[in-house]
Amino acid sequence: MLEQVVIVGAGIGGLRVAERLRRAKYDGSLVLVGSEPHRPYDRPPLSKGFLAGAEPVWLRAEDRWDALDLDLRVGSRADRLDLAAGIVEVGHDRVPFDRLVVATGVRPRTIPDWSGPGVHVLRSLDDAIELRRAMNGSRRLVVIGAGVLGTEVAAAARARGLEVHLVDPQPTPLAVAVPPILGRAVARWHADRGVHLHLGRGVTAVGGDAGPRVTLDDGTELDADLVLVAIGSVPNAEWLVGSGVAVDDGVLTDETMTASDPRVLAIGDVARVRSAAGHRRLEHWDNAVALAGPVARNLLREPADREPIAAVPYFWTDQYDVKVQVLGSVGAADTVLVVDGDPESGSWLALHTDADDRLVGVSGAGSPAAINRCRAALIDGRPVAELLAAAPWTLTGSAGAPRS
Repeated sequence: MLEQVVIVGAGIGGLRVAERLRRAKYDGSLVLVGSEPHRPYDRPPLSKGFLAGAEPVWLRAEDRWDALDLDLRVGSRADRLDLAAGIVEVGHDRVPFDRLVVATGVRPRTIPDWSGPGVHVLRSLDDAIELRRAMNGSRRLVVIGAGVLGTEVAAAARARGLEVHLVDPQPTPLAVAVPPILGRAVARWHADRGVHLHLGRGVTAVGGDAGPRVTLDDGTELDADLVLVAIGSVPNAEWLVGSGVAVDDGVLTDETMTASDPRVLAIGDVARVRSAAGHRRLEHWDNAVALAGPVARNLLREPADREPIAAVPYFWTDQYDVKVQVLGSVGAADTVLVVDGDPESGSWLALHTDADDRLVGVSGAGSPAAINRCRAALIDGRPVAELLAAAPWTLTGSAGAPRS
């Protein structure tokens, strides 16, 4: 019998697991530990609407917390895991557990020399409050990193009238997340709205006497009022090192989301899940939401009875007035077949295939229903020719030729 479940990490993944446990009639003690001083909130708006002045989006209404009947510990950090004793050390407290869920997420990757007044990162609500306040008195922003976070902040800053420079060593934005055809479209949207693009350029220094200055590898110097460093993330798993739970760029789990100790499961950005292609982390909001129910069910089962969790990666990004949606494991090496519209126009549907001409992903804007109807085909790994014959979307034009 499980007397106490401890969930470390009070973001979307940790909270949703707690909710699913109660929905599954778990009536034991439940502890939710969060390192931030705030009750759980939604992170995606922090790089979008919040910077434009919107209020934080709380994940659970104030009057609904009592229904969860849990011990919510905000502003508390897990420092150490003692597996032998079944204890999580949280400050001066030793919190016992029968099952443990690790949902500690990630933090921004930083470079020690890239710091000082006017230099920001963005992950937490407090980071966003500080960045929004800094934007109020600024004219020029340099964003280092043209991934999802960096491009979204660049768009939000342009909407506020700031002069924006976007720097990345890759030749296109979102290079890690999407193929070049989509990256080039994103670059065009930003350039058309006045963002100064410095793509294919590295950064050699950040800092200056009169304010933050960013020096590029070709000698270009960009003076700014503030700088956002958005160069990736690091999983918050150091507190588990030496505990007996296997950690390598996150918490290593099997297909059931179970860690190397069967009492421990992981979810969200910190989980590095085993798959046919090896272990990988999925740093997407939707992934944590989609897996919360299966993780909760597996947590209540004996290890031998736990079921593999099949999830199709999904993420979206808001770039100005375009909501880009990506379903599946897309990458720079994909062959891209645009079957409707054109990415340059901001409205399209595209199929992404691997070297064996099997569907690995779908991307688009303005086509949410069509994208969702491709989910089963992605799980099955169907050949793209079979999918084209089935046509699970309504085309407004004819299928195009493969593009990259």
